[in-house]
Amino acid sequence: IGVINIMNSITLVLLHLAQNNLSESERIFQEIKLEIKRKRSHLFNIILDVAHAEIYLSKNDADKAIRKVLEVEQIPLTPLSNFYAPQFTLVKVLIYMGDASSLEKATRLTKKYLEFARKTHNKLFEMRFQALQSLQYFCAAEYAAAFTSVQEVILKAKVYNLVRVFLDCGPKMKELLIRYNECITSDSYVHELIQAFPLNPNEIELSSREK
Repeated sequence: IGVINIMNSITLVLLHLAQNNLSESERIFQEIKLEIKRKRSHLFNIILDVAHAEIYLSKNDADKAIRKVLEVEQIPLTPLSNFYAPQFTLVKVLIYMGDASSLEKATRLTKKYLEFARKTHNKLFEMRFQALQSLQYFCAAEYAAAFTSVQEVILKAKVYNLVRVFLDCGPKMKELLIRYNECITSDSYVHELIQAFPLNPNEIELSSREK
């Protein structure tokens, strides 16, 4: 089991999540986890634990998702050359927690990851993290900054007709794109992005205890 196999396996899990095959994604995940346990790889275990948070978010179980991301900051920030970066899930979970402390932490981490993506000339993860940054502004009711930020991502992603950059941010991104299209400009590409989101997504909500 090497990093390529791990990333391919996580990609398979995320593909099933995108198709709403939660049971199949969980089954595959547990098989991978068992194999990694045999290899006794601490780093891979952490990456898998954080990837598992994506499954919990899809199941609307934010409490377990939060617990799964606690160790991610200990992962060395090596070039984001693979399909999946656990740091993306960490920031995403912090945003969906929604409280001021979590948003502040998400803002600090996103700045760090954005700088790293730009320094390493990684356009895909630069777009991914800037999309999350747009959500942070939106959740903080800084709408002008949110619209400016998401517009930059839209212009970059539109060149390659990318969709997952936005979908992977979860249902709050759909809210942001709708507001952007209403307040700034009506764009056919943005309309297509909005239509790509599930019609009735399970909103990720936290109880007061979870917050």
